[in-house]
Amino acid sequence: MKKLLSTLILLCLFFGCDDSDNREELFVPEWNDINISAVYPTTVLATSEVVITGGVFPDSSFGVIELTIEGSFTTGSGNHQFSYSEIVERTSYDSLLWKLTPSAIDVITQENNTGMIEGIIRVDAISSRTGVRYSSNQFTISLNFVSSLTPELSGVNTSGVEFLENPIELTAANLCVDEKECSAVAVLNGCFLASSMTGDCSTNGFSVSNVEIPLVDISPVDRTGGKLNFPVEIFGVHPGNFQGEVFLRNYTTSTEYFDSNSISLDIELLENSLGYISTDETSLGGYISITGDGFAPQGDICGTQIRFDGSFVSDISNESTDVTVLFVPDIISSTSARIVLEENSGLGDFIDLRNDRGSLAGEFFSEVCCSGSCVSGTPLEADIYIDNLKQIVELDFQDSYVGTLTMMGLQRLDAEIRARALETIDSIYTGINVEVRLEKVLDYALYSRVEIHGADPNGLNLLGYDNTVGKDTGNLRLHDVLGGVNSQTQEDGYPGYGGVFLESYFGFSQHPPDGIYKLEMANELFDKIFDELRPDRGGESVTISEVSEFIPSMDGYECLLNSPTRRQTVSCAVYILGTMLGGTIAHELGHSFGLAEPASETIFHNPGDEPLRLMDSGAMRSFEERSGLSIDGLERFCRQNYDYLKTIMNKSDIQDPISSRPGC
Repeated sequence: MKKLLSTLILLCLFFGCDDSDNREELFVPEWNDINISAVYPTTVLATSEVVITGGVFPDSSFGVIELTIEGSFTTGSGNHQFSYSEIVERTSYDSLLWKLTPSAIDVITQENNTGMIEGIIRVDAISSRTGVRYSSNQFTISLNFVSSLTPELSGVNTSGVEFLENPIELTAANLCVDEKECSAVAVLNGCFLASSMTGDCSTNGFSVSNVEIPLVDISPVDRTGGKLNFPVEIFGVHPGNFQGEVFLRNYTTSTEYFDSNSISLDIELLENSLGYISTDETSLGGYISITGDGFAPQGDICGTQIRFDGSFVSDISNESTDVTVLFVPDIISSTSARIVLEENSGLGDFIDLRNDRGSLAGEFFSEVCCSGSCVSGTPLEADIYIDNLKQIVELDFQDSYVGTLTMMGLQRLDAEIRARALETIDSIYTGINVEVRLEKVLDYALYSRVEIHGADPNGLNLLGYDNTVGKDTGNLRLHDVLGGVNSQTQEDGYPGYGGVFLESYFGFSQHPPDGIYKLEMANELFDKIFDELRPDRGGESVTISEVSEFIPSMDGYECLLNSPTRRQTVSCAVYILGTMLGGTIAHELGHSFGLAEPASETIFHNPGDEPLRLMDSGAMRSFEERSGLSIDGLERFCRQNYDYLKTIMNKSDIQDPISSRPGC
């Protein structure tokens, strides 16, 4: 639904009041078990960040996560008991980050500089919807609290030949993990002689004296490992030989540090080189990914360039265009770089990336430069297919969505519901160059993202809402986010939070859970299917054995049976929920692409009420249409909407599957 106040007012008029049957309130868990499996590092400083692994930890859409640590702190002179709690950061579904704060250190150590922290740690996920706490196991910890770290260096793992910039693994211990607690560097002393020079290094080379290079890839678990590189900013871009020694240093402050022993080095250093192009096909906003060695990060005096010399042959005109272009790529690491296909620069100067498609063939060259001195690697041949405009979409399922599935009794069939939703979207967009993904997008810089939540953060029980700014006629942006909060839409008087809101689907029930409005288009068929699964209605959630026996419904026929079996009910519930979810996502994406009425800045839906028209307003799309149970078929774009999308995002090898697509 797009951002017209009149539309929202109209929508709210279709909400009814929840009927009360004085049923007994049943506790419905919103989250499953939480487990802590590890806490590290086991040696900590006052400024350390402690990682807690396990899972599954819910994200912020569910609520907050509170850590509690209880135990004793022991020093050489005695010990004391403590208890401390604070909110921690969720970094992924299986990882939390506890940043030690002065208040935590004060409570735990009571101003002692060293000692042992022994006790238990627990986390509670607190639901923002109900306030209920979901507690983890109590995990036993033993942390060594220290005021400083002295590094240890046992070896440098090298064959004696390395590329400039490429990291070399160390065998080391007792390292600072990152600069937030203290800094770990390698210190080099010796002499570098360029390959083009002969004779004595002290005469024809240059001296390397107390050069500090930050260590990378230190294990946060046990403070071991680490990697050292030879940057071109110090050693130059030309190959050569370094002889000398290295030792490690941990900086506690800018003036206080602790050093390791030293180890001798004799390493031949090579110039940059291309390995392979991993991209076979891409389009506007996509990456050309390049693997090689010796790529220098982009800086003020040093950096890496990629040059292409070849041609583009259009599939549409069959014409060949000579292409010579110099890129400044994103340097991911010394072995990985990527080029973004942009509309008004680079390849966009030679190819109409929105409308043309064809083959780009030729040679790529890497070139690393420092202070005006450049070295090129051996060229690499490649043949890459450039498609016309393709919209990539990432579906981002929030943990509040999983909590709503639990309320529906369907949490164990989450993957099957997502698969059905994706199948529905793909069917609706057949012939249109839109690719919707369940996994994170890594091969495109420009892509859209749709968040799927549980409850509507706007408090309006909307089924879905496109909170992007304005109408993107022609789909010019390519990187809309339908989710999060958009302050500009709030300033305009419209809801700020966007996405798709699964909990609002309970509005199709004649007896939705407390706090959810019943829609005027509520349908008894919804309750016939879902009441058997809803814990709040005394139903039984899908069991593990039912998951193993699950057979997806092909067309929802099971939903229309008078007396479906339990297995048919489960299949029907997945079909209905997945179809409705996919249809809502497809509808909101349609808005982000400029529908409906692309020529109008104020019209966002088809006029009137016609059967199975996806871009009709919400109140005009009945439960039967949304759920895929209409005797007339599934929801689809009307002719004018489909033709518009086909014009701006044509999938050339697939024609319209509906030969007599109806008008709007």
